[in-house]
Amino acid sequence: DAGFSNWRAGWSPGKKAWCCSHRSRGCETTEVVVHAASEPFDCDAGLAYWHDGWSHAKKDWCCQHHSKGCEETAHQTSATTYDCTAGYANRVHGWSPSKKEWCCQ
Repeated sequence: DAGFSNWRAGWSPGKKAWCCSHRSRGCETTEVVVHAASEPFDCDAGLAYWHDGWSHAKKDWCCQHHSKGCEETAHQTSATTYDCTAGYANRVHGWSPSKKEWCCQ
């Protein structure tokens, strides 16, 4: 709730996207999209700021299942390499399954 009273001007795009996606607060629209409970992510929440606001896991899942939030390299084969120091502190929840596999070989 920090700064929520001034979220439009005071929050970064990444914070808006995260809070919208995870807490349904700070969303640019008042439209609430209800998604199936079986889906782990709402791929419409925070879509405008997906690149900086979504976790790697959400990007991977939404790209594979809804073709949203796809990185340019998301569909490369085993030639993909990763920077295993980037985001290390949040590796459990922030790294994609393919990055975990690559870095933990």
